[in-house]
Amino acid sequence: MTDARATGGRGPGEPAAGAEGSPRLGFIAPEDRRWPGGDHLSLAVLPIGEDALARLLRVAPQRGCEDGLGDWVAFSGRLASGVVVELIHYPLAPPPAGFALRADLGSPWAQVLDDVLALVGMGRAELPWISPIVEPGPAPR
Repeated sequence: MTDARATGGRGPGEPAAGAEGSPRLGFIAPEDRRWPGGDHLSLAVLPIGEDALARLLRVAPQRGCEDGLGDWVAFSGRLASGVVVELIHYPLAPPPAGFALRADLGSPWAQVLDDVLALVGMGRAELPWISPIVEPGPAPR
């Protein structure tokens, strides 16, 4: 999982400015920021901005820089189901723009995607990209 180097003055997992209620992603301590299954899979790209995501998830983002990829901003945590997820955005990444949803290997990927979409009030039809492992396309002719 990404390494939180700076969090904009708030600790990761703390409510974002203006957020009311408890966080909608469970806090993961920095020393526990590993993928339980050993790695992750990118499931989809959510076309949503950082401020909206912070407000909807009720957590502050983590920020950092990754060699070769540049700056990033991420929201990571544990869903109510216990699955570890991360929503990460690299401003210099090629389109489609938005936050990539990553989930732990071995997770029920379609359910994880639906759970995250419910948290942010979106539907699959709004997403510019969904991994074929979650939503296979039509069979080749």
